[in-house]
Amino acid sequence: MSITTRSEYGLRALALLAEQLGDERLSASEIARREEIPIKYLEQILSSLKRAGLVQSRAGAHGGYRLTRDPREISVAEVIAAVDGDPGPLPCGAAPAEGPLPFQGSHRLRPLWLALGTAMQDVLRATTLDQLAFSPQLGGRAPAAAPPEPGGGGPMFHI
Repeated sequence: MSITTRSEYGLRALALLAEQLGDERLSASEIARREEIPIKYLEQILSSLKRAGLVQSRAGAHGGYRLTRDPREISVAEVIAAVDGDPGPLPCGAAPAEGPLPFQGSHRLRPLWLALGTAMQDVLRATTLDQLAFSPQLGGRAPAAAPPEPGGGGPMFHI
């Protein structure tokens, strides 16, 4: 599995949108400025996220982007799949149980790579945009208003 720049930028953009209150929208240029993402690249990513139904946009003076669902309902895995497709196995060898390994080496390590790939996928599925936006353990910011409702659960980790 590989986390690309597209995935990282998509996650950063959506975590920023998760911080917005109510119907507040952010323009692509504002997201790009605040997250230091090249605007043309961000526009391509936002287009993918819109096609996947994760964001909606509105043109005009009060336009911009916002999430289509509660950030507690959008997983990191869903965002990665939207911008990069299925992340697939770890390049270091978390290959399917059958078939050739993608590297030169012993089959002795296959269970380790499979377990690592499964654990990473589990973390990506369990971590939500809400956690990225508001969990200090994940680099999130303190909420501007009321904190998110408890019970989001999920693992805490540093990337």
